[in-house]
Amino acid sequence: MAQPAQRRTEEEIGGFTASQLNSIATRIPGRTGPTHPCTAPTARAQATNVLMMWQLVQILNGERPPEGSTRRSVYDHAVQALGEGGGLADARQTLMGAHTAALRNLHEQIGRDESVGDRSDALIDMLTTIDRNVGEGNEQYLHYDPHGSIISGILRSLRGGEVIAAPGEADRAVSRAELPLIQQRLEEPGSVVLISSSAEESVVSTGGTVTPTTQSLFGGAEVAQQAMTAIGNAYATMANHPNDLAAQQAAASALHQALAQIPADKEVWNSTVHPRFAAAMQALQAGNLQQGLSELAQEPAFNTVFDSLNDLYVITIRGRAISIMRAGVTVRYEFEQNQEAFTEFIRGAREGNIQPRVLWIGMGLHYEYLLVSGVLERFQINPQAGTINTVSQRRISGHGHIVSATPQIGFGFSLWGAPVEAVLHATVGYQSIDMSADVTTDSGEARTIDASGDSFYVGVIGAEIRFPGREGQRSMIRIPRVSLGNVGAGFNPYFRFTVRGTWHEGNTVRISTDLTPQYSYFLERHRVGFDVQPVNFEVQLNPNLMLYFGPGFRYDVNPQDGIHTLEGYGRIGLGYSRGVSVDIRGGVVGETGGQDFLQLPTSGFGALNLTLTPQLWFQSDEERRIPSGTRPRRVDDE
Repeated sequence: MAQPAQRRTEEEIGGFTASQLNSIATRIPGRTGPTHPCTAPTARAQATNVLMMWQLVQILNGERPPEGSTRRSVYDHAVQALGEGGGLADARQTLMGAHTAALRNLHEQIGRDESVGDRSDALIDMLTTIDRNVGEGNEQYLHYDPHGSIISGILRSLRGGEVIAAPGEADRAVSRAELPLIQQRLEEPGSVVLISSSAEESVVSTGGTVTPTTQSLFGGAEVAQQAMTAIGNAYATMANHPNDLAAQQAAASALHQALAQIPADKEVWNSTVHPRFAAAMQALQAGNLQQGLSELAQEPAFNTVFDSLNDLYVITIRGRAISIMRAGVTVRYEFEQNQEAFTEFIRGAREGNIQPRVLWIGMGLHYEYLLVSGVLERFQINPQAGTINTVSQRRISGHGHIVSATPQIGFGFSLWGAPVEAVLHATVGYQSIDMSADVTTDSGEARTIDASGDSFYVGVIGAEIRFPGREGQRSMIRIPRVSLGNVGAGFNPYFRFTVRGTWHEGNTVRISTDLTPQYSYFLERHRVGFDVQPVNFEVQLNPNLMLYFGPGFRYDVNPQDGIHTLEGYGRIGLGYSRGVSVDIRGGVVGETGGQDFLQLPTSGFGALNLTLTPQLWFQSDEERRIPSGTRPRRVDDE
């Protein structure tokens, strides 16, 4: 009768007797050697030791067993033998260290194609439980977190290269050979950039000719020129923004300030003699630009001013420009343990969910050389009618420079068991615009209108959400990325997402197609369109070097102005496993439809971007982990 009871006791502790578990607990603190539990000579023997240690781990991590039970006797012996007088905490620490050392030795033995025999299923159950608890943040299992690559390596080998699910056409089974990480840059928004965030155009005007009469009226040549320029700018604002109350109020304020510079001893301030001027100042102070200009036009003292303003030229700088040359470098720092845990979650070694964690931080520095587009317009003012008439219009071009910095931070987490990487980023910097035009007035005077200026630059502020998928579970057609955010300091939101179809994935080559629908509301204009990369090639040249290239086409339409933007480009890149990747792209962009002077000019463009992760340069090949979400992985032939 005693023998069956003994068999039931053995089954209660994972198929091992109490004497076996007590024996291995006694031997763990001993001197290392061929007979030590962490250095068994064969994979089968090492697997047995790993499983016995696992039973001890579960016993010590659980509640203290009831007095008199077999588990209690094993518990007490393990605490005494492993703790060596230090108690439960020291016993756990010693046992965890021994367990991970034994796993490391088993990993090496399996790498030499040694067999674990009938221990395979039990090992898979054990390793899956460990990774699930680590991914869920269970503090009792965090000791295993730095050893995720060992655990996943054993799992892949025991499963014959399969991770979680059988491979399909979209995601072939992963072997033990791992491709290096190609750093994934932020999605390229295209060659057209915003240089003005609050309005479609910024207006610059030249005032009329300053005469002795106007000098006398305003109390000096400088004040006269400022006032005449402000009046011209006010009329241009009425012409360009007839329904924009905010723009008109800003122009009214500027004109009021310019006229307020007239010395107080000038006769024009006498409201009895010049009631129209007084009424104009009151209207401008209230933000009523149209009434203010109407009152000024009826003020006799300003007749000479409006005579001079019959030659009014205005440069309108478009809020959009072409980045014809862009160069940048992004330096990243990875949080290694967090990256490793997220990587193994992607590879499928960890089930369930993974707690949010910071994967990396980065800083990008960029320089852009811009082709700026503008319109030179000539107006004539009819003060009696209170109107401004357009005489001529022509497109002009200038250049600009943007120097910017883009801090970035990447988070890893899971949603409904699927891995997600979220990248937050913001671009700020300095912007310089150089644009001018030479004109000849009716009087034959040559004049240069200068619209150049410098300003603080705010670029894209947004988030890019990436869905790398679990290895072995990716669909052939899926959504790998969603981007949203705002451009500039004003309200210029955008939203886009990518649909990817993977048509071929072999040992060293992946071929896919990306389609990215996009919507934006830039500069008070709706824009809808898409970016398509019909054929993306990703080729593994060797275990450390990746080549990727392919053509692309971008299109969007501004329905309000009827302008269509078309951009064709090509891209090529190299990624090296030591934390270096280079991305080069170039193409042609142009616009059609609508009024010619509103279109951007057709131009070529090019960009060069370098991404560096210096900390990886000093790691050995075995230390380099890689997320597998975006590049093909080598597959062993069956």
